[in-house]
Amino acid sequence: MVAGLMTKTHKVGLIPAYCSMKEIRPFIQAVKEQNKANQVIVQEVNSWNDGSAAVKIAKNMVEQGVDVLVPMGDGFNIDVIMEAHHAKRWAVGYISDQSFVSRGTIITSTVQDVTNVYLQIAQQYKDGSLPEGSLTFDFKNGGQDLAPFGSMVPDPIKSKIKQKLDEYKKGMFSLPVYPHSLGCQ
Repeated sequence: MVAGLMTKTHKVGLIPAYCSMKEIRPFIQAVKEQNKANQVIVQEVNSWNDGSAAVKIAKNMVEQGVDVLVPMGDGFNIDVIMEAHHAKRWAVGYISDQSFVSRGTIITSTVQDVTNVYLQIAQQYKDGSLPEGSLTFDFKNGGQDLAPFGSMVPDPIKSKIKQKLDEYKKGMFSLPVYPHSLGCQ
């Protein structure tokens, strides 16, 4: 959502490790909901840690007019952020608060709170309430959060994102859950 609100060229570059990642479709939907003119260019790295391939993809996206890069791979995210920095573009961090890489580049980061996830699972196991099958952890149950916004993010955008996140946490709407992505089309 924040990438869709911050892009000036209406082109956001999404660089997932794999096209099968189920976060891709909801991300594209959120970017396009912010402005019908927004486009999301998606190209997979086909690896969790191939930094040189990710940088090549990022450079190609910048040449296509992308002004917000969003890496989805914790082995190459910093490489993409550095490419955004050198190209004077913005980026969204992945897994942890990555503003330390380049404060003038990072809009925000999606942060995974793995400690909280493990504690919740351990408590459910201890209580005998751990359900069978797959579990989903996200913003609603403390598995994910957003890092503080960068100084380039205007207050009205910060407020809109915070309000939407609060609405989601309160159950006022749900996010689509797809078993897998449609791929990088």
